[in-house]
Amino acid sequence: MIAAFFLLLAAIFTATRLARRLSVFRHFGELGALSRRSVAILTRRCASDWAKERATRILAARMMLKSLTAGTVLATVAFPVVAAVLLGPLLHVPTTEALFDPGVRLTLLLTGACLVAYRILANSRSGIWQAR
Repeated sequence: MIAAFFLLLAAIFTATRLARRLSVFRHFGELGALSRRSVAILTRRCASDWAKERATRILAARMMLKSLTAGTVLATVAFPVVAAVLLGPLLHVPTTEALFDPGVRLTLLLTGACLVAYRILANSRSGIWQAR
């Protein structure tokens, strides 16, 4: 169970590093901004229907591209955890059982909270969180 814990911890740590590096929230934020922009175009009163339809088609293509990009980035971030769960039985490490064990889940949660607290303290000492 300890090996499964460390394998899952490494996978979760890798996924969080990937999420920060690939900026997952930025992609979904841009998708939301495109959605708000399309709603603003459709509710515009002084534009003709032809202009609204053309703008809607252009924004629909942009939203499709951005949603595929955001989904791909999200799948890339989730890959280490999925790989750890799938490779666990091949390596004779009980990762699937560890996911359902309350003790391992609590330990993963507390370890993650400690890493977040350490990150916040490290950033506060470097002056990032100080008021200007």
